[in-house]
Amino acid sequence: MKTNATLKLYLLLTTLFISFSACKDKDEAPMGSKAYQYMVNTGKYGAAYVGSHAMTIATEITVEELPAGKSRIVVLLTNTTMGKTYQVNFYTAMEGSAALFEQIPKYTVAVTGNGPLATASTIVSDSFDKITTEWKGYAVVHDPGQTYSATNFATFLIIGKMNMPE
Repeated sequence: MKTNATLKLYLLLTTLFISFSACKDKDEAPMGSKAYQYMVNTGKYGAAYVGSHAMTIATEITVEELPAGKSRIVVLLTNTTMGKTYQVNFYTAMEGSAALFEQIPKYTVAVTGNGPLATASTIVSDSFDKITTEWKGYAVVHDPGQTYSATNFATFLIIGKMNMPE
């Protein structure tokens, strides 16, 4: 009897989840997407990460095309610290400068850690093509256990190029 009740509850919850997922506003349904994957900062673009965070952190960033020339940036982090807020910034690359990128981020997503898998997103007014082909920059996951810095690469848990050759 208990197994039957558990199965019925599971089926009910699954049905409700599917129903609510299907009821999303059609303006929010992505029309296309592009994903980027990055691992921990090993010093490829500057100083390697130095800190106490687990070196198993990784991210997948997905840019989704939305109607009306908008885009959604979705950040998925693995192996996060419970309750810590990870600031994920997207910096525009600077060519012909000593600095790799502008210090003011073009986009920002705050992800609250919950252990093995955490995600957050933001909708921006830039088009999918602008973000995934025209814009050149860096994605940076800042260590929530250290003072924020846009210039101290040793505090960057993750840094990766977007739309630029390695």
